[in-house]
Amino acid sequence: MNTKLRIIRPSGRENKDYSECQTKELARLGFDIEETTTKYNSDWPYSSSSISERVSEFESAMMCEYTHIIFCARGGYGASDILPHIDWELLKYAKNKLLIGFSDISAIHSAIYSKLNLNSQNIRLIHGPMPFTELWSFNSTETKTLVQTCKGQRISYQIPLIPLNTLTTTDITCEGLLFGGCLSVLTNLIGTENLPNLDNHILFFEDIAEHPAQVIRNLNQWQQSGVIKNVKAIIWGCFSKPGEGLRDNPEILFNEISARLQIPMMHSKSFGHIINNSPISIGTKGVIENNQLSYFLEK
Repeated sequence: MNTKLRIIRPSGRENKDYSECQTKELARLGFDIEETTTKYNSDWPYSSSSISERVSEFESAMMCEYTHIIFCARGGYGASDILPHIDWELLKYAKNKLLIGFSDISAIHSAIYSKLNLNSQNIRLIHGPMPFTELWSFNSTETKTLVQTCKGQRISYQIPLIPLNTLTTTDITCEGLLFGGCLSVLTNLIGTENLPNLDNHILFFEDIAEHPAQVIRNLNQWQQSGVIKNVKAIIWGCFSKPGEGLRDNPEILFNEISARLQIPMMHSKSFGHIINNSPISIGTKGVIENNQLSYFLEK
């Protein structure tokens, strides 16, 4: 029997060529694909459809008792639009869901983590590749791992780390719940009920097309708001298509970050807006040891 997989569009519009090609390949891999019939029904060109339509699509996927795997088609813009309009009391009855996405989808992951009980509802959130983008590759190890997870395999996963400051020695051992995603998207949730309490968490951040000064501006918001005061560590992933001043000297950003925060910090080239985007479980216990982050991926 094929594994049922629903594709939703809470954010932007995808290239039609990607959707047709990837849907066929997902079906070939043994997935029974279900998609919304409402696409691009909006005068606002930056999102896939109206706010009400995207809310309805999201709630339907979360509440459908036979849909257990939900892929977001792509990121872009629009996820934060729908957060105030979702019936979160209704979603407290949602069970057995695996919601996968990254980039703009970080807003939805964060709100779910903040408002729902992941353990009792058996809700899994994975920051990972989305099928209807140019960054999805069926040949990458990361995508193959994600497919295995969707089919029910529990996988022990490791990401190599590079220490960034003197608090991160080669023999550091640290553990905490994992939380993170796109830095600029999550920064916009600070001060709202859609960002969870991050005490005792290991955070991971990545982004795309951000000027280094804007990255530091975002960092200032995290630091000055106090929301990262009691985190265990921060892992900085890839910052793709960086702004002027970073292309020729990528170390300058991480050097500046390291000088500003007295928190154990590491860098990883294993996740972000890249083809080899390692899936990371949000809300799962992560362990940093021997310059690597270890955690489990599961459906």
